[in-house]
Order: sequence, then structure tokens, then C-alpha cells
Amino acid sequence: MGPLLLLGCCLFTLLIVPVSLFLVTFAFRHSCKLVGLERPSVLVAAGILFVNFLALGLMDAVLLEVVTAVGAACPPPSTRRCCGCGSGRRSRCGSSTGCSSTRSPPPSGWSCSSRSREPMTGYFATCARGLEQVLADELTALGAADVARGRGGVTFRGEPALLYRANLWLRTAVRVLRPVLEADVRSPDELYDAVRTVDWAEHLTPDHTLAVDANVRDTAGITHSQYASRRVKDAICDQFREKLGVRPSVDPDRPMVGFNLHVSRDHAVLSLDSSWDSLHKRGYRPIQTRAPLNEALAAGLLLAAGWDRTTPLADPLCGSGTFPIEASWLALSRPPGLTRRWFGFMGWPSFDRGLWAAIRDDARDGVRKELPAAVVGSDVRRDAIEFARTNARTAGVGHLVRFDRVDVLDARPPAGPPGTLVCNPPYGERIGDEEELFGLYRAIGEAAEKHWKGWRVLLFTSNDQLARAVPLQVKKQLQFFNGKLMCKLWEYWN
Repeated sequence: MGPLLLLGCCLFTLLIVPVSLFLVTFAFRHSCKLVGLERPSVLVAAGILFVNFLALGLMDAVLLEVVTAVGAACPPPSTRRCCGCGSGRRSRCGSSTGCSSTRSPPPSGWSCSSRSREPMTGYFATCARGLEQVLADELTALGAADVARGRGGVTFRGEPALLYRANLWLRTAVRVLRPVLEADVRSPDELYDAVRTVDWAEHLTPDHTLAVDANVRDTAGITHSQYASRRVKDAICDQFREKLGVRPSVDPDRPMVGFNLHVSRDHAVLSLDSSWDSLHKRGYRPIQTRAPLNEALAAGLLLAAGWDRTTPLADPLCGSGTFPIEASWLALSRPPGLTRRWFGFMGWPSFDRGLWAAIRDDARDGVRKELPAAVVGSDVRRDAIEFARTNARTAGVGHLVRFDRVDVLDARPPAGPPGTLVCNPPYGERIGDEEELFGLYRAIGEAAEKHWKGWRVLLFTSNDQLARAVPLQVKKQLQFFNGKLMCKLWEYWN
């Protein structure tokens, strides 16, 4: 109960006691005169007063219970949060905001203004293997409930506002799925029958377009992903045709409602895909250079390494600039999905346009204007530097991140305190010859030892032999997957 309510209850008690005493005394004397008692016994008077005090105490106890119940049901306004976005300032939708994963998560159970509490829904966010813990930490920071790591992803629960924020803010996720069906299936016909058990009118209408993205493996009776996708589509459309006489049409590129089918070892999971296009596609890298580093993986490596966003970062083999750009977005508290125009959930019948606009606008207002420390990249190839500068401009950080054409041996740290030197050199499996790369790996270590003293040195590669060619003492290794390649993030003492 709030202190004001308690104070009011006490004041009421202090006021009612003398008033009650006066009324009881007056009534008692009047009654005595009516019955001819000039001096009633002390015992009788004490009995009447005791009854009065007992009644007063019961009234006060009832009042306390009522006030306590009211106080518990009405939390103070300061604890409410708009869309569960965080804390710190007023938002367009009437409460505090700030969606950055570095900010405090929202209190559970509250959303925008007078919006009623909506039921929690189960979701599954996919990611590259090795990033599950990083993704789980991101979801926890966003306020997700029941967060649990799995193989290649993380399960969690939340309201629709959390689904929107997850697509907007998650840096390491590939897509966010909402499972609607799980079933054991051993043939395409069993898959078709299982899909027919769902009432699809709850998720789309005949006016919606749909598409099914399927991934099938280790299932003897279902061997073709494309055919499995077709059977799911047929089951949904046949149900609508039988009930309504019309069916949804198919749009494989940008469906209004997209589905994700995963079949493994005779077990199928069919989900609504709230992302559709992979979340690693930030939109700033339209041209792929040779052996590019996935944006979500690059951000995940920086998070897994515990890079301090207030310290400098440099990549002497920057390629298309993925590490510096992702680092700058981290340091600026800029969500990776801020300028993306389409997410899968935008076509759902339940899409709340106003809620989404409020969440996105609050995130935009929270983006910092300047980097707290220098973020730079360099590469010996002219085309790589041109790509990196173009990508940085498209990402909105071209004026903040510097890219120079220089050999790794000639690269120098920016002014200021020591920071983190990170790079993703060729592995010898897709580019060049392994024997020729030993010199490059040795040069990275020699340059770090000579010119980057005091800086953390991080190197991401799939080739252990090349990593051990770096003439620095290994501090630790973290294992990840870059596509199908098992890789490690090596950290060296410097």
C-alpha cells in the first residue's frame, strides 16, 4: 500500500475516535434520562464504551483491507512502460522508452497506455551455431520470458510487442519463428494430414498471399524440401477451398503470411515466420565481396568477445567493412532492423501498426549521434575499400567510420587509448592457397606486437594451423560456425 493511502487511513482513525466518543456519550446520557437513571453504574458505562470501540476497530480493519487491495491493484504510474521498451524518457505512445539491449528490460505484464494485457506466445529465434548464448542474452535484455538455448536457436515467450522488438533489435538472430504445429510424420501424406488439423482461419484469410520455406533432412519418407513445401501449401489452401469456396494465392517472394517448415528425423515443426527475409540482411551490403562475413555472425563475435563499446576498434583486413559497421551500430545503440521496410509479421491479420510505429520511433530516438571512440578499417585491396565506404554510407555511418587503403603491416592504431584489433583473414579453404597464407597470419601477429601494443587481438578463422602461425601467445578460443565451416575466434596476449 502506498504511503499516502496509509497516512489517509491514520488520519481517518484519529478523526473518527473523538467524534464517536462524543456521539456515544450524548446518546448514553439521553437514554439514562429517559429511563430515570441519574447516575448509571460505572460498569454499565464501561460496557457501552467497550462495544463502541470494538465496532470502531472492526470498521477500521475493514477500511485497511479495502485500501490495501486497491493499492495492490493499481501500481504507481512510474512502473508502467510503453510497449515494454525500457526506461528513461517519455515516448510517443505515452510512457518511458529505450529499446537498446543495454538498457533495463521492461516490467512484465504492462504495455502501451490502456492496452490490455495480451497472452504470452512461444517463439523460436534461429541463429548460427555457437551464438545461442549470445542470442539468449539479447532476448533476456529485451524482456523475454522462459528463455532457453537450443541447437541453432533459442526458445522464449512474450507478447506481440516483444516479437516486434526482437525483429528490430536482435543482432545475432537469423529469423524469429512462431511455431503453430508439431507432429511426427513419415510421409508427405502424413504431413498433409497433420497440417489439415490446424484451423488456418485463425492465421490468414483467402485474401492473404502465402509461401512455405521448407528444410527437410534425415527423414526417409520425405526427401525433397520443395515437395514438402507444396504439400503444406496444398493442405492450407484445400481447407479454405472446402470451407469457403476460395483459397489464398501464393507469393514466393514477399508473402503476406510466410511459413517455415522444418522436418528432421520424422518430426515436423511448422511455424509462422515473423521475419521472412533473414535478419542478417541489414540492407547496407547489396554487393557481396569474396568470402563475406555474415553480418549477424560479425555482431555476434563482437558480443561474444565482450568488446567494450566505449573503446576503439580496428579491422586491418576489413573487406567490405562488416566488422567496423556492425561495431559502429553497437556503439551507437542503433538497432539493426531500423531502416528495414518489411518484416514477415507486417502481413499478419493481427499486425498492430500503431504499436510497431511506436516501438520503431522510440528506437530511432535512442540512436546516438557520435561514436564514443574511433572505429576504423583498412585493406590493401582498392575494391574492398570502395565497397566498405559505400556500405558504411548506406548504413548511415560513412561520416563516422574511417576506411584506409593500406597493407596490414603498415596499418596504425587511431589516436586514443588501446582498444580491440579484430579481423577475419582468408581460411585457405575458399580463397587462395594455405601455404601462401602462413605469411599473412605471421604478418598480423608481427604488426600487432610492434604497432598495436596493449590492444586486444582477435582473429576469426577455420584453420587452426594458420591461427597458430600468429607469433603471439594464445589466450583463449571460442567455437562458432560460419555457414557449414567450423571456425574459432582466437584471442592472443599482446
